[in-house]
Amino acid sequence: DVVHRLEQAGIRDAEQLLAIAAIDEVYDHLAQQLGASKKELESILDEARQLVPPAITAEMAAPDPYEYGLGA
Repeated sequence: DVVHRLEQAGIRDAEQLLAIAAIDEVYDHLAQQLGASKKELESILDEARQLVPPAITAEMAAPDPYEYGLGA
């Protein structure tokens, strides 16, 4: 089941999932890790977006540049 596969990947909540999926370089790897097609992953992400307040969802959609990954 998807929740179990997310937990195995170290993803514990919807916010983490949205943040990770927003990183272009990680998106394909995430789908592969979950054993999901891109269409299935989008469905999973849509469900996650419903669980998170809109302001948080919007913030997660635009990750900080990598150069600030450890803080600025």
